[in-house]
Amino acid sequence: MAEDKTTRDRRRPRSAGAQARERRRRSKHARRRWAFVAVLAVVAAWAVLFFFPVLTVKNVDVQGAKNADVQQVSEASGVGQQSNMLRLDTEQVARNVAPTPWVKKVTVSRSWPSTVTIKITEHEAVGVLDEGGETSLIDRDGKVFLKGPAPEGAVPFTKVKDGDTRALAAGAAAVDALQPENRKQLVEVAAPNAEAVEMTFELPAPEGEQKPRKVVYFGAAEQLTEKAEAVRVVLQREQPTWNVSNPAMPTARD
Repeated sequence: MAEDKTTRDRRRPRSAGAQARERRRRSKHARRRWAFVAVLAVVAAWAVLFFFPVLTVKNVDVQGAKNADVQQVSEASGVGQQSNMLRLDTEQVARNVAPTPWVKKVTVSRSWPSTVTIKITEHEAVGVLDEGGETSLIDRDGKVFLKGPAPEGAVPFTKVKDGDTRALAAGAAAVDALQPENRKQLVEVAAPNAEAVEMTFELPAPEGEQKPRKVVYFGAAEQLTEKAEAVRVVLQREQPTWNVSNPAMPTARD
């Protein structure tokens, strides 16, 4: 008796195309399974690194410190040995360091596998102000940023009225504008107000002779480049007192 047609169809071998489609389907499912396993492995590894002390801090590298105390910066950071590198909040570390003396700007980064790098930019002390026996350091913006002894290169600011921030800013701007060789010769800045900055320079002299001093009336903190050039020129002339408030026409003063 003839076989049923449906039975014959079930026994008929599948075509090559059907077999290929089946292989692709199985391969796709396998790739998905392996991808899922890989994701789980990555998540598990990250969790281990994040929650357990595997990647830990072994060194805090403070860079850019000239006047700032490196140990003080490191301690202020709050980063301790064996701190978790992944869980470290670099923004919080920067906020911790910011109030440290001399620090003007700070950035914090991770240097894998175990170093935290703290880069600081310091205030540049251009002047020092005597306030009732206590010295205040003035930066290039004319801001008092620290109480303490004057570092090398910071000159005394005199005749400044209490709280006159504009006068301090004008004096600092005038100092900052000077050419390097003239800045080394500067010994005093008088700033009774923001429009009347006056600078005293001590010039080189042969050994055994007294160094001559010259006083230059700078005026307001404007036309800074032109006035700095005028200062350079008049310091080479004989008269001891000059006015460069109009840098196009410097004049000797009595």
